[in-house]
Amino acid sequence: MRLSEDERRGEIERERKEKDDHFTHAVDSPIPSQAREAFAGLNYYPVDAKYRLAVQLKEYPSPETIFMGTTRGGRQEYVRVGFFEFPLDGRLHRLQVYKSGSSNPFPSESFFISFRDRTSGVETYGAGRYLEIPVSRSGAYELDFNKAHNPLCAYSDNFSCPIAPKENWLDVEIRAGEKVYRQH
Repeated sequence: MRLSEDERRGEIERERKEKDDHFTHAVDSPIPSQAREAFAGLNYYPVDAKYRLAVQLKEYPSPETIFMGTTRGGRQEYVRVGFFEFPLDGRLHRLQVYKSGSSNPFPSESFFISFRDRTSGVETYGAGRYLEIPVSRSGAYELDFNKAHNPLCAYSDNFSCPIAPKENWLDVEIRAGEKVYRQH
């Protein structure tokens, strides 16, 4: 069943509210406990259909293991499985797509994309934002930047997060998803 634009917007706005509630009240919230009382929710761009794109995964015949640097100086293992190409603002862009490597402490059945764009370090978190996309048997995917979110290290120094690799630095503004977190 296909959702209407209003239904998609409502779904994303509900997910955002649930995340804010979790960050406010949950024991495992990444927001430091002393900052939760003043926490008024995360900042987001308005949901925009322009940033939801139908894409095909172009798989590499021999996926390569890579190591992404982290915000605390470490490295995390990933497998570069392929890439998505997509048109935006009159140009074609490419994002490399990864899966957790065998040594990653948080393996996932989803694809992982860590990216930076021209808003990074200004309106959005400087080390980049993330997307997780469930693996599809058909090879067809929805790349929805409205769901782009900050890594946990954007909220607290207690986390070590992969930094977007240079190959996923986009020369375009992605004005969708989560903005930079600012403590109040």
